[in-house]
Amino acid sequence: MSTTFLIIILVVPAIMVLASSIWIVHLVTQRLAEHWSKPNPALEANARVALQTANLLKAWLENETKKTEETAKTENRRTLLPLKLQACERLTLMLERINLTAVMMRLSDQNFTTAQLQLEMIRTIRDEFEHNITQQLFISQETWNLIKAAREEALALIKEAAAEVGPEEHSTQLMVKIIEAVNKVRVSSNEQAINALRVEINALT
Repeated sequence: MSTTFLIIILVVPAIMVLASSIWIVHLVTQRLAEHWSKPNPALEANARVALQTANLLKAWLENETKKTEETAKTENRRTLLPLKLQACERLTLMLERINLTAVMMRLSDQNFTTAQLQLEMIRTIRDEFEHNITQQLFISQETWNLIKAAREEALALIKEAAAEVGPEEHSTQLMVKIIEAVNKVRVSSNEQAINALRVEINALT
């Protein structure tokens, strides 16, 4: 038996098996493709239901999240409102108390020299401010800046007036100069700060 004949006998069956396998795979693939390409009403209906359910669940979750956030905001407003009103009231009272005329009236019965009155007025204003400094947490930054400006203006007017009188003169001389300096100011920072606090109170009520 020749070598060529042996090769034919061995290879041909293998080729036939391989060809049969390829044909079977092709046939199965074609059948599967035809199966999946056909519309499946039940599957499509289930998919639509699942999609609608997912959309409804998403909408519900978003609505519940929004409700929770609104509830939290409402609770925060309820908690903060009394604190904000109290802060505005306390800061308004502080501004009235650091008004230079009010400070001088409280210290007028003391037998001070000009230098002593100057130091006492500065100490009084700074103490009032430091005592209420935490109230800035409950008001706007703009209003707090006006309150700080009111304090700085009061201190500056005291120093300006004190520079015009001798340190050992009676305190009444300094009071006169302070009143003159105050009268030169068209709109005081103190008044501006009080007006800003009124606006904040009106916004809260």
